[in-house]
Amino acid sequence: MVAELASCHEGNKHLAAEMVRQLAGHADIVKLQFGHRRDDPLRYVGREFAEYARGAADFYGCELMASIFSDEGLDLARHLGMQRYKIAHQTFLDESKTGLVSQIIADGRETFISRHVSPTERPSNVRWIFVHPKYPADPEDGMPDWFDDFYGYSSHLRGPEACVLAAARGAQYLEAHVTLNKASQSLRDHAFALSPAEFADMARHARAVSRLLEAM
Repeated sequence: MVAELASCHEGNKHLAAEMVRQLAGHADIVKLQFGHRRDDPLRYVGREFAEYARGAADFYGCELMASIFSDEGLDLARHLGMQRYKIAHQTFLDESKTGLVSQIIADGRETFISRHVSPTERPSNVRWIFVHPKYPADPEDGMPDWFDDFYGYSSHLRGPEACVLAAARGAQYLEAHVTLNKASQSLRDHAFALSPAEFADMARHARAVSRLLEAM
């Protein structure tokens, strides 16, 4: 269960830590985004912020992971000694970032990569995650009937139901955006992100569905 903080912390490390606190016990992993431009204060995460968030994650019993968008972001993830990495859909498809993607995979850590079409290549440390490229997505945009080609699902839909459905279809990794303020208009993420309470409900139901699926 991966809680994507994205930029819903709005550049405030204390808000990020509070998000981690409210997600503790429900999210296995909380995820930030590393490598945005320094002149984008709502999205940029520097070393002090990252170390503070890592401390909060350690204290509350979550793992901190990052989507990596630049060489600076990769250096920051390495500095923190992260166990796993994430590569966003747009980064993976960006031809100018082919070298960055190769570096991330070459580190040998478990790496989750979001994409929309079934993968043909399967590096041993890569886990392919289905995501619809629309942001936010709509229910009619769909998801795989069964998660044979994908390890998991990253939701850009409103509400927790899509993640529960993905669990019922065999997804082993579930990722959803989280916010403490759905009404904020500062970033588009807020409007479709889950509240911590919604994430907790999603995680509870998805885990129950996965156990049932394994037993049947």
